[in-house]
Amino acid sequence: MIGHQPAAQDTSCPLCGKTDSQVRFRGVTDYLTGEDFEVRRCASCGVGYTWPQPPSLNRFYPRQYRQYGGTTQRILKFLYDRRVRDWVRDLGPSGLALEVGCGAGWMLGALSQQGWKTVGIERSVLSAVAARTTGIPVFVGDLDGLKPDPSFDLIILFQVLEHLQDPLGTLQQVAKLLKPGGSVVLAVPNLEGWQARVAGRSWFHLDVPRHLYHFSKRSLFRILSQAGLAVRYTRFSSFEHDPYGWVQSLLNQLGFPQNLLTKMLMGVDRRAVLTPVGLTMVVAGGLLVVPSFLLAMASWAAGAGASVEVVAAKAKRKADAPDDALGQQAFYDDIWVAWRDMQRFAPAPRYLRRTVMRELRRLEFESVLDMGCGEGTLLRMIAERYPKVSLAGSELSATALRYCKEQLPRAHLFRLDIVRDEVQPQTYDLIISVQVLEHLKDDLAALRNLWAMCRRYVLISVPGGELDEHGRRMGHYRHYTKDGLVQKMEQAGFRVVRIFTCGWPVHSLLYRQLVRRLPRNAVEQVGLGQYDWKKRTIMNLADFAYRLNLPFVGTEVFAIGVPTHDTPGASP
Repeated sequence: MIGHQPAAQDTSCPLCGKTDSQVRFRGVTDYLTGEDFEVRRCASCGVGYTWPQPPSLNRFYPRQYRQYGGTTQRILKFLYDRRVRDWVRDLGPSGLALEVGCGAGWMLGALSQQGWKTVGIERSVLSAVAARTTGIPVFVGDLDGLKPDPSFDLIILFQVLEHLQDPLGTLQQVAKLLKPGGSVVLAVPNLEGWQARVAGRSWFHLDVPRHLYHFSKRSLFRILSQAGLAVRYTRFSSFEHDPYGWVQSLLNQLGFPQNLLTKMLMGVDRRAVLTPVGLTMVVAGGLLVVPSFLLAMASWAAGAGASVEVVAAKAKRKADAPDDALGQQAFYDDIWVAWRDMQRFAPAPRYLRRTVMRELRRLEFESVLDMGCGEGTLLRMIAERYPKVSLAGSELSATALRYCKEQLPRAHLFRLDIVRDEVQPQTYDLIISVQVLEHLKDDLAALRNLWAMCRRYVLISVPGGELDEHGRRMGHYRHYTKDGLVQKMEQAGFRVVRIFTCGWPVHSLLYRQLVRRLPRNAVEQVGLGQYDWKKRTIMNLADFAYRLNLPFVGTEVFAIGVPTHDTPGASP
């Protein structure tokens, strides 16, 4: 897969062909051959690239390249295993995975232990030998050797895309190879991270000329979009690459031979440790370990780590959820991967759950259905407070049901399209619907099905206030007023016995103004994806602020209804 190849003195972008590039770093030395290169940045597509790009890279990949010693390998393998477990937690317990540039096969091995079927690709027979010894099937070549059929549930390009001559073409092929609902996980060095900005041309992760391209988050998102892939979530933390990258980059800036510590760890220049320069460097490196970890963690919190990791899938409509049932299920299967931690830890969902639990004290019930149970946190809270109550949960998304099953293995959980599916009459004493109706095009049909299933009570929560762009991106068709919700519930056959609003001032005023004013990517970066300890700490602090909300005024609308005995009319 060969992209646009510039002539010897042509500085045009090898990705898009435009000629408006500028030098980002001059005199960047390859620490293995001593040759100098430039890193240029294209003003049109935003991608950085190494110039000149050698016609062949074979001599720049010696046998010892990244062949670390036993202790280093054990540390890296442990960290890779940990990362794979994080992926599996969100992507599911099994499937068929392909890793492009699988190296020693550590990630594929970890996936196999989690129940996945795996296959790898490497650039040469020599590179594939290590992975094959672990029993993982690895073939030599590129994606052109695979049938262009959607076969894979997961494709991994971990610190690989920057090495490829045609990254856009590769991602386009990846999109064709993914099954519907499949994911691609990729990570690249972050050209706009703190480490790159501080170290400049001494930055360890430039690794010219093996890194043909250099991405920022923005340029990575752009090339993914061009390939037809939609970003689900992003993270910047990397224990594998970030702290060590600070140590090596700072040693380079202090004047030690370029990447000498790395060469020693790879066995390229192990005798250097016995020289005065080598001994001094080892001592200096030891002193830099703690500051490097602190710098790394601070950069992660700021969204400016040395590496950017993205989980993406085939692009779907970004506005409202699709109207057809299969389209809606696929839409929410995709988005629940990014929503899971947000629903568990973000202050707004926690506030809504506390409000629901407060209202349950008014009601008597022996069975409950959480219609739109999501990842199951509300049902778990009900199970803990009411251990004798029969629990059930329904969801359109199979992904969300899988998450819920992890929390509540004994609950009755089932897939339900509340608008289109037939339901069992008078099945549950209490039906709860929290932040669901706004996602349904035909909310009246859903309410009528709730009426049919309900024996005693229905408890409904919906957003009020203006339907803005943020709500539309979350799949909302509408927001409600108190009168509007009462009217819909009465048309469906319920008599509303309690209705109120809440959420002011923290949620209804401060939060909503914040998400309207912040750039979309900033909101998604904070809210979506996996929540590490830093995000959870921030969310816990925000949750304390949410406890200042007043329980009788705001934009969140709550209603409790009881089913009447009359069959609801057919007209809206």
